[in-house]
Amino acid sequence: MKEQIIQKLIEYLDQSKDFMLQECPEVIQQALRYHYISNLMGCIFSFLGIIVYALVCFYFYKNPTRDKYDSRPMHHSFIFFLSPMFFFMFTFSLFNCCDHLIKITYAPKYYLIHLFF
Repeated sequence: MKEQIIQKLIEYLDQSKDFMLQECPEVIQQALRYHYISNLMGCIFSFLGIIVYALVCFYFYKNPTRDKYDSRPMHHSFIFFLSPMFFFMFTFSLFNCCDHLIKITYAPKYYLIHLFF
């Protein structure tokens, strides 16, 4: 019984070997293309996030609204309190996406090994 199972597994692997050798290069190219486009879009959205963040901070800095006690409203303080976190989040995301793009472009074998293992 055990020999039959082993024999069936060997036959199955021999049959799938041709399929893998035929399809593997296309699958690798598709994986690289997908990750390249995905990281490119991540870079674009992170860069846009940094720009929107900067514009919002600039707007609230240049146009302060005061309440009747001549102090800033709470939502302004909340925005300035969270702004470093947003800045570092967008910057880290931009750096990470650009790092992946460099790996995909200049070291695709390294990127694939890192991706699959």
